[in-house]
Amino acid sequence: MSRPSQLSRRMTFGLSLFGGCLLWTAFPPINWSFMAWFAPMLWMPLLTADRFVSSKSPKRLKRILGNSYTHMWLAHVVYWMLMLQGLRLAHWTTHFGWLAIGLYLGIYLPCFVF
Repeated sequence: MSRPSQLSRRMTFGLSLFGGCLLWTAFPPINWSFMAWFAPMLWMPLLTADRFVSSKSPKRLKRILGNSYTHMWLAHVVYWMLMLQGLRLAHWTTHFGWLAIGLYLGIYLPCFVF
């Protein structure tokens, strides 16, 4: 049996972001519903990766920002902000709620992969 491959942080961020963008195209305004079948295929390497390549820096902030799970989270924050952008249109104060729910929902894919 072959050993699962390692993924770099850049590859993790790219797969997460591109998969999120493909999934976004499945919903209005683009409404290409067939894309909902292809987006999760880009997340499969994230599920099968043996481990993520992490930063070797001793600095705590650089380790946190260099973590692959952080990159997945950031990519899906972008996805959820795009998906829920209509929430911010009602009133200027709803921008805060839009940001909060985007930050919260972005954690779901890294938790699923973990």
